Amino acid sequence: QPGTVINVPVSVLDYLPTVKNMTGAKMPNDRPFDGQDMMPILKGKVNKHKKSIPFRFRNFACLVKGKYKLIIESREDNSKDQLYNLEADKTESNNIVVAHPKIVSKMRDEILKFLDDAQESHSGRDYNDNNFNPVGKWRTMKMVPNNNKKTSQ
Repeated sequence: QPGTVINVPVSVLDYLPTVKNMTGAKMPNDRPFDGQDMMPILKGKVNKHKKSIPFRFRNFACLVKGKYKLIIESREDNSKDQLYNLEADKTESNNIVVAHPKIVSKMRDEILKFLDDAQESHSGRDYNDNNFNPVGKWRTMKMVPNNNKKTSQ
């Protein structure tokens, strides 16, 4: 309805499963979907995103899971990880990573698994298609030593 506000995060990863379900389109069963159908959220029937929402931005990998958002800069080094409670801290100004080591550990494992899965998809290994050709080169997370500037390759 006009004027309705939905406070549940969704992602572009949710577009394909949503359109698929809206249109009844048939998809190969072996194709993984990272997102979920967002129509129940948009219709107000559901007030939580069932799946975690992973994404990459420049050199950062992020995961939104429930009320938390984890941001990592490195696969190997967790010293710059950031965790925010999105319900209590909408401006993401209070890093609570030290106070929640178990949550951080689980979310970190999940985002690293997602990155591995995304690399598999990028390479085409998920699709059983010998003619698959990636659009571009896979960009790994990498920090530039000595000057703390972030880069992707």
